[in-house]
Amino acid sequence: MSLTLLGSIQVARGTTTQRMAVTLLVGEICFDTTLNTAYIGDGSTAGGIPIAAAGTAIWGTITGTLSSQTDLYNSLGFAGINTQTGTTYTLVIGDQNKLISLNNASAITLTIPLNSSVAFPINTTIYWMQYGAGVVTVVGISGVTLRVPSTATSASQYGVRSLLKIGTDEWVIP
Repeated sequence: MSLTLLGSIQVARGTTTQRMAVTLLVGEICFDTTLNTAYIGDGSTAGGIPIAAAGTAIWGTITGTLSSQTDLYNSLGFAGINTQTGTTYTLVIGDQNKLISLNNASAITLTIPLNSSVAFPINTTIYWMQYGAGVVTVVGISGVTLRVPSTATSASQYGVRSLLKIGTDEWVIP
């Protein structure tokens, strides 16, 4: 097969810190050189929305019968569900790539520990959901930097958000 290039497109690029400092225009593309991931702008999300990480797909097709909530989570690529019913929870190494379901009528604090106590690999993703009525607030232990485009609280009951580790003690809520 022969490929003839008629021109080129230059894409904005920079580190995660640089990318998170801007809000990409709708359809604008940026390549994150820290995470080796492309992002596309929606005009409101700081840093844009990931298009796809190496070797993964952001959206795909779900086929078959989903007979339970667990079937749905598994089909979306979660490594499992960790259900928590208290008003505080601190992440543990087993939470990597899992959905943390936080179910309480009162406010809940989800805490990110220091890398020195729980060494999640960089690029770890942890999903979290406000399952109960209690609003979930994500905080980092002293020494953890949490990058947040708007708010570190749950958007609404049953809403799923994620945490992405981008540095030794640096996390982002995309």
